[in-house]
Amino acid sequence: MKYIWKIVNKIWSYLFTKERLMHKLESADDYALKSVANALRNVLNYIILDAEKDWVEKIELIRKELLNSKKVITIEDYGAHAPNLNLTDEDMYKGKILKKTVGEATKSSISYNKGFLLFKLIREFKPSFCLELGTALGISASFQLAALEMNNKGRLITIEGAKSVAEIARENFKKLGLSRIYSEIGRFQDILELVINEVNPIDFVFIDGHHDEYATLNYFETIFPSLSDNAILVFDDIRWSKGMKRAWKTLINDARFKYTIDLFKIGICIISNSNNKKESFKSFLK
Repeated sequence: MKYIWKIVNKIWSYLFTKERLMHKLESADDYALKSVANALRNVLNYIILDAEKDWVEKIELIRKELLNSKKVITIEDYGAHAPNLNLTDEDMYKGKILKKTVGEATKSSISYNKGFLLFKLIREFKPSFCLELGTALGISASFQLAALEMNNKGRLITIEGAKSVAEIARENFKKLGLSRIYSEIGRFQDILELVINEVNPIDFVFIDGHHDEYATLNYFETIFPSLSDNAILVFDDIRWSKGMKRAWKTLINDARFKYTIDLFKIGICIISNSNNKKESFKSFLK
């Protein structure tokens, strides 16, 4: 009985902490932070309109088709490959050639929960220009594009290093009828600066695809001058490796961010011109 009460107390403590934090986020006098709070509330309670559900189901159908594909593709991987490899910048720039089926490659795509979070963030925040690093097969971009389509506002620039998967992503965008997209192919190191110079200010950023501590921080530094005054940045896999944990800690402590929200696997950073004090919110969604 004592053991059961311990579990009950932990559950109540979690729910109370989550609700108290949600209330604090939702009562904030800041548009970007309130947008994130509303998105999180929608995700936690699975609040979804019929039209939103239609888009989500279409995207998930594409995911199912990809998972079932036995087509073999060659992938140029310019990332960190694995959490414990500690590759040099030169090794990552050179890349590694992999052969996988489309189904195998799809298993590394963004999860449904993360995709739905991106969808709701954009629905609430209503950005004009969005940037994604790491298109892969287009699942995460599709969630973002569907939200932009429903908002009837905004465009997304997505960058992918591997031509084979980027081309499949483009086919998926066409199947879904998503056109608010600029799909670029190339190493982030080579084309990021050129791409963002074409469109700014950037309101929303999703950084995924190169899970390396210094690369992640360097991409942020490259993007920062082009960000709007109230931009939201989402960093994926912040606990993927020791290096990514350090990168996330650096971002939390960066004075340029007014708010940071730790969702365990995803980190959200907000740049704001409000006079509110800097705050960091801990994980409550895993």
